[in-house]
Amino acid sequence: MNPRYHLPILILLGAFLFLTNLGGYDLWPPDEPRFAQVAREMLHSGDYLVPRVNGQPYTEKPPMLFWTTALLSAPVGDVTEFTARLPLAIGGLVTIVLTYLLAQSLYGTSVAFWAALILMTTHRFWWQARFGQIDMLMTMFLTASLLCFWHWHKNRQSFALVGFYLAIAAAVLTKGPPGLVFPFFMILVFYWGKKQDRKDLHWVVGTVVVLIIVAAWLIPARMAVSVESGMETGDGIAANLFRQTIGRFFLGISHAKWPGFYATHMPVDLLPWGLFLPWTLYWGWKRRKDGEEMRLLLAWTIPAFLFFSACIGKRSIYLLPLYPVLAIFLSRSILELVESDRRIWRRNTGLLWAAALTMLAFAPLVFVMGPYKEYGHPSILAVSILALACGMQGFYAALRTDSRQLLRDMTTHSAILVLLCALVIFPAINPYKSARAFCAPLRACSQQNRAYDLYSVGFSREEYIYYAEHFHEPVLCELLPISEMNDLPTYEQARLQSKMQRDIQKAVRPVPIATMAVINDQELERLQQAVFAYQGPDGDNVAKTQAYEEAVSKRIRQLFAGMNIASPAFMMVLEEDWRWVVALCPEGRSYGVLSDTNVGSRRVLLLANDAALEAVEAGEAHRIAALK
Repeated sequence: MNPRYHLPILILLGAFLFLTNLGGYDLWPPDEPRFAQVAREMLHSGDYLVPRVNGQPYTEKPPMLFWTTALLSAPVGDVTEFTARLPLAIGGLVTIVLTYLLAQSLYGTSVAFWAALILMTTHRFWWQARFGQIDMLMTMFLTASLLCFWHWHKNRQSFALVGFYLAIAAAVLTKGPPGLVFPFFMILVFYWGKKQDRKDLHWVVGTVVVLIIVAAWLIPARMAVSVESGMETGDGIAANLFRQTIGRFFLGISHAKWPGFYATHMPVDLLPWGLFLPWTLYWGWKRRKDGEEMRLLLAWTIPAFLFFSACIGKRSIYLLPLYPVLAIFLSRSILELVESDRRIWRRNTGLLWAAALTMLAFAPLVFVMGPYKEYGHPSILAVSILALACGMQGFYAALRTDSRQLLRDMTTHSAILVLLCALVIFPAINPYKSARAFCAPLRACSQQNRAYDLYSVGFSREEYIYYAEHFHEPVLCELLPISEMNDLPTYEQARLQSKMQRDIQKAVRPVPIATMAVINDQELERLQQAVFAYQGPDGDNVAKTQAYEEAVSKRIRQLFAGMNIASPAFMMVLEEDWRWVVALCPEGRSYGVLSDTNVGSRRVLLLANDAALEAVEAGEAHRIAALK
C-alpha cells in the first residue's frame, strides 16, 4: 500500500471504531455521568473557571475535559451521551495519528501503520476512546509531548521544544500531577549521565512555564472556591494536591492494589495483542541496546511502569499513556515474527487466539441465560455466531497455513468484535447500567418546568442528577454532630458513623419484606427490633450508638419536614437504607413509592409526597395527550 494513504485509512478506520453508536446507550456510572454533569453545569451557568457538580465546586479534577465537552456540546445546547464521549473519541483518533508519526520517525512507515492498527484494536485503548473518562485526553497530550521531544532531540528545533512543554501543561490541566510523571521519568532515564543534553532541554524553565500555565487557572479557581467555603486558598490547593498525589498514589485512599497488579492486568488490557507479550519481551530484551530509538521507548515505559507499580493506589487506566509506545513495540516485534521462520511461535499464538474467540462465542449465551436475561436480545446471538466464525478461521489458519497472515487476521477479528460490542452488547446491558428509566418521573417534571424538591438519602450520585436534570440535596451523607463523639478526631468520627450505618444495614437485611411499597405493622415491628438490638461496634459503645440513632432520627425528621409540604417533593433512598430509616421514623410509610428497581448493583426507591404524585400523574396525562 502506498504510504501516502496510510493516515487517511487509519483516520477513517479509527473513526469507524470509535464513533459507531457512540451515543446509542446511556452514560454509565460512576465517571461518565459525573463528568458529563460537570460539563453541563459549566455550559448552562457560563462559569468556565470553577467546575461544579450538584451546584457545588468540584475540585477533584482539572477542567480540560469539562471545557472540551462544554465546547463540543454548545451547538446542541446540552451535554448528551454523544457529546460527553466525543472528546475522548477525538482524543483517541489524534493519538492514533501521533503514534503513527512517532513510529514512522523511529522505524518507518510499515511499523507505523501496524502500530496504529494495533493501538486502535487494543481492548483497553478502544474502550477508553469511547468511555467518558479523562485519561484518553491526557494520553493524547502526553503522546504529543513524546513526539515533540523526539523531534527536538533529533533536530534541536525550538518549536518542538515549545510544543513539548505546552503538551505537558495541557496534560496537567487534564489530570493534574500524573501529567508530569511520564515526561519526568523519560527525561531522567533517557538523558541519564548526559548533563549537557538536559541543560539544552531547559527543563527548569520549561517546568516553570508549565506551572505558570496551570496556575493561571488553578489559583483564580481556588480563590473563587475559597470565597464560597471560607477556606484559605493555599489550604485548599494543598489539601487537593495531597489527596490527588500523596493520598491517591502512596496512601491508597482509593483503589489500593497489590504491587503486581499491573503485571497481571496489563496482558488482559492489551488483548488481543497481549498474547504476543512473551515474544515481544523476548524480542525486546535481545534488542534493548539497539540505538536511541529503543532507548526512547524503554525510557518512556519501564520507569513509569515501575513507579505506578510501587504506588498503592492503582487503576488500569493510569498506564494508558504507555499504550502508544507499547503498540510500537508490538508492531515492530510482531512484524519481525511474521517475517521470520519461527512458525511455532506464530502457530501457538494463533491457536491461543482462536481458542479465546471460541470461548468468547459462548459468553453472550451465558449472559442471555444468566441473571440478566431480561436484558437480553436475540441480536446478541450474532456476537456468538461471528466470534465462533472468527475462531474457526483462526484454527484453520494456525493449523493449515504458516500463519504469516496472523497480524492481519487478528486485526480484522478484533475490529469485528469491538464493533459488535458497540452495536449489540452495550445497548443490551444498558438498562442494567443506566439510571435513565429510574429518573424518568423526575426528568418529566424538570422538562415541564415544574418546581420540586429532591432529596437523596444515604448517597449522592451524579447519574441521578444528570438523568433527573435536577439538583438534589444529600441527606445522611454528612458527618452528624454527636456530643458523645466530640472527644474523637474528625476522621475517627466519620469512620465510626460510617461503620454504624453499615452495621445497622446488615442488622435489618434479613428481615423479610413482602413489598417495600407497603411495609405492614408486623414487618415494621421486626425492623425496629433488629435496629434497637444493635449495640454498636464491638458491643461496647452503647452510649455512642444510642446517640447516633438519636442524631439520625433527628435528621430524618428534618427530611420528612421538608417532604411534608404543599409543593412536590421526591426522595431517593437505597432499599437497604429505607429499612432502618422506616424503623426509626415509621411516618415515612405514608409516602408513595414511584419506583423500586435496580440501578446498576443498587436497589433504589423513589418516593414522593402527595403533591409530587399529583404532578407525576398530571405529567403523564399531558404526555399521553401530546401523543394523541
